[in-house]
Amino acid sequence: MPSSSPASKSTILDWFKKNHSEIQSIMDIGPGMGTYFDLLNSSAKRKIDWSCVEIWEPYIYRFKLYRKYRMIYKENIRNFIPCQVYDVVILGDVLEHMSKKDAVATIEGVRKYTKFYIISLPLDAETNAPAGTGDKDWDNPYEIHRAQWSDKEFLSLSFTDEFLIKHKEEGLGVYIGRSRAFNTNYSSETPTKIYKPQVKFFRSLWYGRKEIFSFFKKFIPNRIKKVIKKIIFLIYNPIIMKNQEQIKLNIGAGGEQLLGFKTIDIDPSTKPDIVCDIEKGLPFEDNSVDEIRCSHTLEHVSNILFVLREFYRVCKNGAKITIAVPLMDASDMTHVRFFNEHTFRTLIEPIYWNKPYYFVGKYKEISRSFRELSTCREMTLVLEVIK
Repeated sequence: MPSSSPASKSTILDWFKKNHSEIQSIMDIGPGMGTYFDLLNSSAKRKIDWSCVEIWEPYIYRFKLYRKYRMIYKENIRNFIPCQVYDVVILGDVLEHMSKKDAVATIEGVRKYTKFYIISLPLDAETNAPAGTGDKDWDNPYEIHRAQWSDKEFLSLSFTDEFLIKHKEEGLGVYIGRSRAFNTNYSSETPTKIYKPQVKFFRSLWYGRKEIFSFFKKFIPNRIKKVIKKIIFLIYNPIIMKNQEQIKLNIGAGGEQLLGFKTIDIDPSTKPDIVCDIEKGLPFEDNSVDEIRCSHTLEHVSNILFVLREFYRVCKNGAKITIAVPLMDASDMTHVRFFNEHTFRTLIEPIYWNKPYYFVGKYKEISRSFRELSTCREMTLVLEVIK
């Protein structure tokens, strides 16, 4: 994924704030959507010269990296040769995507042209291929996890005595080191060429289509929006459902219709595709479902452990589950349970995977976000099923 886990970001930010006076240039290797630029640049007290190495060209345009980074290099990091030295090099969730031999060689190379280096590394994460999304811009073949590192194994490497900070949190290790191999006179006769994005008009329109649509949507009355949405659904959904091989479920839809999704609801009046009480099970075979969306449903469920086990049972390995729930401040009398930011921790904490009573599946957290609604604060959690 172009994004990364929020775990340990505060550790990196705290270190950056304490050492910002020494930092004038940063190289971000594998920036994805520019997570570390967004995190650190907003806290910088002076202008920092940002560069990045990104091998997957669609990310450069989709996330407008050319607006964030002064110099972009479209190159495999194993072949990258810098044209200058840097104060900081960031290897954020990158090393797991290469063999251990290549990862060590990459770090050894980085240490020659940077004063400080920041490594963010998933620990004990299984090797895998990312689940396909059907969107060629997102299905990045370089996102495959090729190596599994443990904290003990990583800290046994020869250069780890340089680490100023070693921090573990929620399955992620953060290591910040000051390089003793740094050469201030580092230079190369054949540095990697700078990539010059071709930001053409129609390409800009395509990658900015969501922002453009959102702008014009503000001027359309809600009643007309609903009519347009229904017309689009009635035209395109039968075509999508006929041609796609994937099974996608919108559970507790309550009348909401999503393109490509079968709707499931206990209330027949909402006209779902399948009328079903999910507390009695889902009418699907094991390992048959590719994606589940469950928005504002689980707060109405009494036997949540059973329901979550059902989700895990029917999902394929690599399937995506999106759960949206109101947090503790919700005041709806129909809610039978309440959630906080840590409720779903048992889904991603390995300690619970070995306890049969608590076991509801094994997942990797892709993202967690929050937003304010008129009646409550909402949390949306996106998980990847691991089997």
